[in-house]
Amino acid sequence: MVVQLWIVLGAHVGVSCSWFAVQGLSRAAALEALGLVEAGPVRGDFPARDGVTDLPNGWLLLWFEDLGRAFAPDVVALSAQGRAVACSIEEHVMEDEVSFTELKRTKPAQAEGRPGFFARLFGRG
Repeated sequence: MVVQLWIVLGAHVGVSCSWFAVQGLSRAAALEALGLVEAGPVRGDFPARDGVTDLPNGWLLLWFEDLGRAFAPDVVALSAQGRAVACSIEEHVMEDEVSFTELKRTKPAQAEGRPGFFARLFGRG
């Protein structure tokens, strides 16, 4: 079975977080084992704090603002309850710079009298 998990980071940069998913463990049991309680819905497209959500096929996803939290012993111990997978995400700001120089034609364009590249590629020339 393939489990697809898409986490949309949106326009955020400089992200450092982790998540842990376990199949077959209830939300209540996981939160109790970790000493956590629900504090209300997370607003926005990116949880900037710890969060939890239920996924299809009995999977539970725990999201942590801390890069290493999903690999802490108390979280890893949840894997004894079912299949589990964990991930850490360290995404920092990257910069790149490209410089272009304007071009001007010094000679008139000449038509060669033969089909262009795509016409030849697709057998139309």
